[in-house]
Amino acid sequence: VVVGATGGVGQLVTQKLRNNQFNVRVTSRNVEQARGILDGPDNDSDKPLDLVPLDLIRGSSDQMSAALQGASGLVISVGTTAFPTMKWRGGNTPQAIDADAVTKLVQAATAVPTMKKIVLITSVGVYRTDE
Repeated sequence: VVVGATGGVGQLVTQKLRNNQFNVRVTSRNVEQARGILDGPDNDSDKPLDLVPLDLIRGSSDQMSAALQGASGLVISVGTTAFPTMKWRGGNTPQAIDADAVTKLVQAATAVPTMKKIVLITSVGVYRTDE
């Protein structure tokens, strides 16, 4: 399962997994938009993509658990801007995404019997090299 698959790093991870013949499930607030991005002209994989609707801010723990059922791995590549911007609209803040949502995802993943690996890819603090 790749969460944050429509971002730059998430797209690359999704493409690499598909090209290596992994079954890939992607969660997204907007599955049609995600399909357009991930199955667009740059996709060279014939491996089907499993898209599951999931809103990390408004989604329940049960919805997160359901999205992860049967998976053997979870790649978390979510994020938002470090400083207030229009991207923070709708509660898309670092606290909500980088802390709360990631915590709920990891808790849900640890309850999935088939889950073997959890990978967190983040750029938090990338521009704050002096801290």
